[in-house]
Amino acid sequence: MARRAHDIAPVRKLFEAGVRGSRAISRETGIPESTVRSYIKTIQQEQGAGPEPHGRPPVTLGAVLAPEDLIRLKALLKWWQQREEHTQQPTESTRDLVRWTVYVDRPHKEAIEAEASAERASITRILNRALDAYYAQKSTGCTSSISTSSTSTMSTS
Repeated sequence: MARRAHDIAPVRKLFEAGVRGSRAISRETGIPESTVRSYIKTIQQEQGAGPEPHGRPPVTLGAVLAPEDLIRLKALLKWWQQREEHTQQPTESTRDLVRWTVYVDRPHKEAIEAEASAERASITRILNRALDAYYAQKSTGCTSSISTSSTSTMSTS
């Protein structure tokens, strides 16, 4: 048994350092590949990882991705989880929506899309909020703060 503990030590060291694959560890240590596979199973059982799927070692993202890509992937995962949580929340109210194609100036379109992206909201929600604010101000007679430029045309098709 002392011989086995002595042989498993270099396999454990390489395995824990992230070297995956019994063939690579076998080449590195000079221990037969079948013995290395047996040692890896023992190490995984000690760690509670269970057997390897299809006889292959698990792939760690740190071994596949560069550190900056791993950071980006984690940020993407967090964004996706927040998006999923947001979609699970009930909508504020059901509105009677209709499809309507309009033409707006490119800067307005880009600003609406940017705000929708920043808030992770739909373009419809951003437009309805802007239109609600416009008509609320118009009904109170406070239209001086809203400029109606002659270059900003809105036409329907």
